[in-house]
Amino acid sequence: MKTDKKLLSPLEVAEILSISKKTVYEIIKRNE
Repeated sequence: MKTDKKLLSPLEVAEILSISKKTVYEIIKRNE
């Protein structure tokens, strides 16, 4: 499986998106 770098599993994508959303919310809360 050499495509693991280009393609991510739906679970991995969901984890990355959830983490990015959490970080964005934290930054917004800090700025407030």
